[in-house]
Amino acid sequence: MYVTVTDLNGNAVSNLGNQNFKVFENNSLISPLTVVPVSSGTSALSIGITIDKSGSMGSSGMASAKTAVNNFIDMSTGVQDEFGIVAFNSTATTIKDFTTDKQGLKTAVNGISYGGGTAIYSAIYETLTLTSKQPGIRAVIAFTDGMDGSSNKKPDEVIAYAKQLNIPVYTIGIGGASKTTLEKIATETGGTYSTADFSNLSAIYQGLQSTILKQYKISFQSGSYLTVDRCYDLEVNLPDGTKFTTYYCVKGCATCNPPVISLLGDTKNMLQSGGAPAFGGSVPISIKAEVTDPDGDAISAVNLYYRTSGTNNMYTKLPMSNISSYDPSLYEVDVPEADYKNPGIDFYITASDGTYTKKSNEFAIGSGSSCTNCVEQIYIVAPKNNEALSYGSVSGSLPFSFTKITNTAKYLLCLELNDLLAGTSVPIKIELIPTCSGSGGSCTPTPNFTQVLTGMQYLVQLDSAGWDSMAAWDITWGVEAYNDSGVLIGSTFDQKVPAKYVNGLKFIASTAVALTSPSPGSVLDSSQSAPVFKWDLYTGVAEYELILARVSGATFDPIIPFPGQTLNLLTMDDATWQSMPKGTWYWTVFGRDSMGNQMPSKFTIFDFMVQ
Repeated sequence: MYVTVTDLNGNAVSNLGNQNFKVFENNSLISPLTVVPVSSGTSALSIGITIDKSGSMGSSGMASAKTAVNNFIDMSTGVQDEFGIVAFNSTATTIKDFTTDKQGLKTAVNGISYGGGTAIYSAIYETLTLTSKQPGIRAVIAFTDGMDGSSNKKPDEVIAYAKQLNIPVYTIGIGGASKTTLEKIATETGGTYSTADFSNLSAIYQGLQSTILKQYKISFQSGSYLTVDRCYDLEVNLPDGTKFTTYYCVKGCATCNPPVISLLGDTKNMLQSGGAPAFGGSVPISIKAEVTDPDGDAISAVNLYYRTSGTNNMYTKLPMSNISSYDPSLYEVDVPEADYKNPGIDFYITASDGTYTKKSNEFAIGSGSSCTNCVEQIYIVAPKNNEALSYGSVSGSLPFSFTKITNTAKYLLCLELNDLLAGTSVPIKIELIPTCSGSGGSCTPTPNFTQVLTGMQYLVQLDSAGWDSMAAWDITWGVEAYNDSGVLIGSTFDQKVPAKYVNGLKFIASTAVALTSPSPGSVLDSSQSAPVFKWDLYTGVAEYELILARVSGATFDPIIPFPGQTLNLLTMDDATWQSMPKGTWYWTVFGRDSMGNQMPSKFTIFDFMVQ
């Protein structure tokens, strides 16, 4: 998420870090967070600019608008920053697609001529569409001097579309512009509205860029499924003790995964030490990639960005084209041979499905080529992180799904079984051989290991006894990919580092009450409201007993029981919650039938952290 923090006087607050922010997802504290100021230059800006060129602008108004936009573009200092320009009168027209070429942008702006009506809402919609394919920090700035009379879009459609794309719209109105509507569009999408005249238009544009640059980028791992509604409480504590909070909900979405980018073999080979082409050649450098979408969405744009290695030059953008009539996932573009010179090029790739955009790692080809970035990221599709599975809900069937890495000879499914109480762990590696491809390939594919729409899937079927034996452990897992030379080429990642074990998984025994919330490993803040504990109903149970326990030495101490529960949830009282020592706690639920006998016979233990 991107946020702006202002004090009570409306001034942006700088120099905040991880320690100043807390994010609660559905009332559970999320940890860890990574907080980076946008002004640090580590994130690209992608700003779509909507310019009024209607007849009411006149020659002097049009000149002022051009000067303001050109000055705004010149303010950018980030080497990855891009702008796209949409101009409108009775219709909206993209006059310059997103680029880092400042001179090309200003030439396009200077070529605008005025005349015609006003279609500001259609223009904002088109600018949002253009901006949706971009990486980094995205925003739209829309300027008009009149009332809309020509749009085929309504303000509410624009607002809904901007919210879907998570792109704020900053609006500027002059003269007869509809302040009420423009302010509503800005406020409801996370932007701001500014009233201007032609004399201060340039200053307002510059102020907006300053506002955008004073945002913070907050990154974290969600504990929920993308398909469910998620609500976030964001809290920021200023150094003087002032605390601000805000609340935001995201609707569940079954197709919210961004595309996945993998370099193809010959491009990957150029990254190897000694694998880069010689400088001064007569042929361009071909960059190839495989781009897929876990949801099956159509890929709308794939772009290469490159610059001379070791410089602070602006990146040059080149659209990548599909190179196969039978495989829509293969993309290629040529870097001109004149641009490939000592010491080489740095590059990255972006891909968009029209709503979500993915940026690859940054790579280098040339005299400094190395394999530092050769390990590509494998994304886990299922089971989700900290997912707790009960035997009955899946009938003992467990699919491990993850994204594909090109040219993989074998995957390793790495599991680590952890005994929470004994403090011991058991690593397990399962070798998964995919179906051979290409001429001369010879392999024996692993049964139940197949390529599916989302990538690769390994289906494990367990009987109740096997399932119950796994329920005794807390499990972490991840995936590695190796080529036919045994070189690691893909891995799940933790904080930008390849990692064997990244996602948590919990089996709930077939003869145990299924605990559901809070999930294993949850971090709960003792300064917030007491948590709600939830579990599934178990046939034949008349009442439940929830027990909380903290390990002290070799024993549980203290132990806090909550007997006589007839519902399958418990909201802890605030007094008990506030008195609980910070640290790791464990909880379970027992059941008893109408005669007072314990049932079911086994139990499950979940852990959580009080912070």
